[in-house]
Order: sequence, then C-alpha cells, then structure tokens
Amino acid sequence: MEAFDLPPRPPRGAPRRPATGSSASSWDDARDELCGHLPGAAGPQRLVHLSASPLELPPLDVQADVAGVREALPRGLVEVEPGIASVASLAQAATRRGSWLHLSAHTAERGQLLMLEREEGQLCVGVQPLGLAELQRLLRESGGVRCSLVVLAACESEAFARVFRAAGARHVVFCPTSIRDRRAASFARSLYDSLANHMSLDHAFGLARCAAELSGDEAQYGLLSDGDLRLQMLASLQPSRLAPRQSRWKTRAPALRRRIEDFVGRVDVMRGVLACLGTSERRTILLHCAASLGVSATLCEIADLVTRPGRRFSKPGRCAFFPDEAPGGLLIVDSADELTGHEREQVQEHLAVQGSQLLVGCRSVERGGLLAGDNKPMLVELPPLRDTEAAELFLKRCQRPLQVADLLTQREMGARSPTEVVARGEALRLLRQPIAIFAGVPGKIRLAVDGWARRGSPTLHGDLRRLATPGGAADLPVLPAGTEALPDAVGRRRPAETGPMWRA
Repeated sequence: MEAFDLPPRPPRGAPRRPATGSSASSWDDARDELCGHLPGAAGPQRLVHLSASPLELPPLDVQADVAGVREALPRGLVEVEPGIASVASLAQAATRRGSWLHLSAHTAERGQLLMLEREEGQLCVGVQPLGLAELQRLLRESGGVRCSLVVLAACESEAFARVFRAAGARHVVFCPTSIRDRRAASFARSLYDSLANHMSLDHAFGLARCAAELSGDEAQYGLLSDGDLRLQMLASLQPSRLAPRQSRWKTRAPALRRRIEDFVGRVDVMRGVLACLGTSERRTILLHCAASLGVSATLCEIADLVTRPGRRFSKPGRCAFFPDEAPGGLLIVDSADELTGHEREQVQEHLAVQGSQLLVGCRSVERGGLLAGDNKPMLVELPPLRDTEAAELFLKRCQRPLQVADLLTQREMGARSPTEVVARGEALRLLRQPIAIFAGVPGKIRLAVDGWARRGSPTLHGDLRRLATPGGAADLPVLPAGTEALPDAVGRRRPAETGPMWRA
C-alpha cells in the first residue's frame, strides 16, 4: 500500500480546524483529502442540494433542477440529498466534512442578501434574508466550512462565494451576474456531468462555461479554488457494476393532478394553507368558496408546492388526491360537496392514521366539515382574484401581444400608433380597471379570452365589456378567412391562430 505523510496530529482538546482561511494544513483535512483518493474509500460522495423558493419570490423550478443533477451524476458514486435552504440547514450542510453543497436561491440588494426560507414545516411560508456579515458569523460559529465543494446557483453571488472561501471552502463556483433559473440549472448539469466523467474541477468548470457561452447564456461564472478536485471511482464499485446515471424520479404512485399552466396569485391563500399544514396538530384544512373561483386549480398548485424535493410531503406516497391514498401523509379531497356517504367514510379513515392530514376543497363549509369528524377544521376562504391578479391572468391567456388599439379608445390613443405593442407593466395598469367586469372569477376570464382568440383576436378598441357578456366574443367582428391579424412585436404579420403564446 502506498504511504502518505500526514502532518503532526494536534494535541487532544485542540481546535479541529481554524475558523477562517485555508484549512488544508489541519490534520483532519489533510487526512480527508488523502483518503478521498484512496482506492478503498468508504461510501459514495454526498451532494447536499439546498433550495429556497418561498411564495413571496419568483418560483424556482427545483424539481427540474434536482432531476438534472441526478441525471448528471452516477447513482452509487454520488448520492444527492435534496433539502430546504434555511439558516440551520445551510450551516449543517456547510460543515459536513468532505461533502458537496449546491445552493439554489435568490439574492437581493445587488448580491448583499441571500434569500433563504424560514423553518416552519418545510413548506415555503416565509423569507429569511441572510446578509454577508450574518453568513460570516454563522460559518465562524459553526467552526468553518468543511464541505469540499460549494456551488452557488444564485444571481450576483460573488460576495457570498468569497465569504465561503474565507471560511475554509477549498472550491467555490458562483455567478457574479444575473442569471435565469434554467440557465443556472443547465450550467450545473454540465459541470456535474464533466465531474462524473472524472475530469478535474478546473477542466469541468471551463467546459461548462464554454458550453454556456456557445448556447447563448449571457451570464458569467466564476471559480475560487486553491487546488484540484476530482471525483474518484470507488474500488467497491467496479465499472461493470456501476449503476447508470440517475434518471428522473419515477412518477409518484399515485400521480398528482396536472397544474394549471396560467395559474396566478393566491399567495395569501396558499400561505394560510401551508401554515396550517406546517404543524401536524392541524389535521383538517377546509379551502372553501361560495362560487366557482378556482378551488381545484389552487389545490393542484398547493400539491405541487408541498411535494417539491426536500419538502415535507416530497417522498412518494406522502401526498395524493382522493380516491387515491396517502397513509400518514396528506390526502387532498376536491369537490367534497359531491361525495357520497361511503366516500366520506373512506376519507375519515385516512385521519385514523397517526400524522395524517386532510386538505378539503368545498363550497359548503358544513358539508366539507363532515369529513373532519371530531377534529377541528381550519377554515381558509378562497376570495375572488384581485384586479391585478385578474389582469395578469388576462395577459397570460392572450395568444398575441396586446396593442394600443386593444386597450385604448381612439380618443385616448392620441398620436400613438394603433399597432404599438404595450409593455407588460403598462398593460397591467390599463387593464386594472376594465378587468373588474369579470368579478375576479378565473373561469370567466379564461372563457372570454379563449373565445376572443378563436375569432382571430380582433382589435378590442379599449372595451372589454363585450368579452364579459353571455355571448362572449360573439359581439366582436370576425376576421375574414385568410385575413391577417395586426402586426406582432417586430412588425411581422402572421395569422393569429398560429402565433406563439405570449407570456406576460
């Protein structure tokens, strides 16, 4: 066996590692650095994937991000552990000796604040900002960074990268500029894919950066490193026995319902539901409304939130829609008013299991409350959409950009061109008052906009009232066959039916 020279072991009771600066001189780190290259290293590499996507901030596609990392790394050689990025979990992950840390989160104040989540049942119910000085103190009190690699998938994260580096991290990957969620995930996937092919970190980083630039990624990436890092093949895992790269998670059994693609708003409602689900003491939650205001869509959105990687109900079988089952987990019941007596008994059996929770969508609180049995139901009302939310839904549902002639009358246009595309912010402002004719009912807005699109999306001339009539868009003129709609954003003329969906 090859011999290695270790520095003298510190006396008993001495600090295990310095609080700041490079830690390669400590006995423990030198041992770990060498043992990582021994043929008989015990166990796979650990990658802790922490993400923070609270309701108050633009959502991150955490599930796709985790799936991409799993696909890039061979199962058995690297084990990916998803989790929620809070102050406590970040400190724990940073101090896990020899592991890798991947942090996906938002920043604020031009990279001076890291936007983590509050620890309340792991259900994204609040933002916990963490400043540079606070991170320095956190890492110092934790004894410094012991993980061997830190990847910061966050905008303008250079200052935080330097804090991790000063606290003992040997290798830190970061992004000094703004970056889109998908671009960050693509870069990380390319980086890990190269590391899985046993390239050095420096080589893998250069390849991932080059691929990002050639694919049109305008973001920049940086690497702080004081040596080399290479993923080693374990002797216990022969190449012929190594499992294939980790595929996407298998479809949960039972599968959840598909989310509504143009879902908007409802942040306060979902925050209230998640706060109740965050404690097992709240067994039954009733989401109720007297009219058809999108209860089913809201339930689907909540189900997606609570089952994202690292969250409380993320494991298969922990969340299901009735009549499927989720023993000991969360059972979601939609249209509870229509259940038969036998079906109500089946739902009540779910609550007989310790730790089980019930989320019920209903119109009648009395009928929905029958499912709670002797448990106290927590009531959360679903109100109509606010005018700003209704305007956002209108924009998302449109199949072409809104133009000046759609939102303003002939007198209000003045000297502006009728075909001028209205910017999103102005469109939301102009829609805020006329959108009130839909009374905040999502279904009415979708029906009206879809009917308008089927008739070729003719110019609205600043009047949405005809869209809200029982006839819908029937009162609007029909474009003759072969007639083209108004020019699009770049002046090209195209048929309205075949144009791309405009994302507000």
